[in-house]
Amino acid sequence: MIVKMPGRHDHYTLVIFRYPSDTYAEMVHLVGDFNAWSQTSLPFDCCRSNEHYWELALELPAGGRYQYRYLVNGHIWVNDTKADDYVVDAEGNTNSVIMT
Repeated sequence: MIVKMPGRHDHYTLVIFRYPSDTYAEMVHLVGDFNAWSQTSLPFDCCRSNEHYWELALELPAGGRYQYRYLVNGHIWVNDTKADDYVVDAEGNTNSVIMT
């Protein structure tokens, strides 16, 4: 699930990414073009407020279109079933897309 709201700064959107915790995962990272596809820089927090999802909040420039995927346990790539769109990259992978 994705939640979007105005960011703290003008022309930014706060995006809250949520990954269900009912799937087996020891760690989940957000990986995308907004962090140069770093596989470790954006780790999720698990199960805030006794909710049943991993969560990560990120402010992104408004009006953008960003490709991303979830990396589970350091080797399982997962697309977001609630993404705004999907695109196939140059290597043939399908990426999720978020529009701010």
